[in-house]
Amino acid sequence: MKRLGYSFYLATNAGAGTSSPCHIDYKLVDWLSAQYPDSCLGTHLISPPLTQPKLQKAPLRWAEWSIASAFKASVWGYRSEDLSAIKKSSKMLTTPATSRLDVLAFTEPNTLAYALCDSPTGLLVFVMKGLRLFAPRKEFTPTEIINFTELAWLPGPESAMRFWAYCLRHPEKTSKKPTRKPRVALTVFLGREPTTTKNNSGNAETRADVSDAAISPYSCPSWAKLRYQPQASEGSPLPF
Repeated sequence: MKRLGYSFYLATNAGAGTSSPCHIDYKLVDWLSAQYPDSCLGTHLISPPLTQPKLQKAPLRWAEWSIASAFKASVWGYRSEDLSAIKKSSKMLTTPATSRLDVLAFTEPNTLAYALCDSPTGLLVFVMKGLRLFAPRKEFTPTEIINFTELAWLPGPESAMRFWAYCLRHPEKTSKKPTRKPRVALTVFLGREPTTTKNNSGNAETRADVSDAAISPYSCPSWAKLRYQPQASEGSPLPF
């Protein structure tokens, strides 16, 4: 950034960190904010991979979380919306996953890459499956589906899949510990409420969207205090 002439800057990840392959998108921004706090004035993280406080590492934060979750209390930055989203996320994770598009790509990247390049129909079905999985309420036109497919095929799928597999097998370690907590603002997703539909017999059925099952554990904003210096955002629906 300094070579480009930017002495000070802000950084953000473009998509949800928990959904990024191997969390690559999140790791780049997190590393930048931690290693260059003098020039990176702040970061915006979208649904980063956060975990609840542990007794051994942060006893005070663990006590706050334990009391808030046990009594369903909106204290110490925890809100009723957070507790509800965490509960719903836990239920999703206890059920078998309906589809994981990344498992094969991470373990055998060439297998899926060669199959997609060899079969135009297979590539089209793969893209449509991803669109249905992550955006079940969106009705894509045939032109939009073809455009997505072309964008996925033109660069060649093998390079990205090999890169993801390499990052999974060779995690990078930071060279130094940050001198202070990075300043961050968070955007998190509470998830959708189950939708009610009628089956062929006319009876009501309640189901969760497919996308909810594909989303990783809920990133509770108060858990970020273990690693980051929170920055409230005026007008944000989820300041912390």
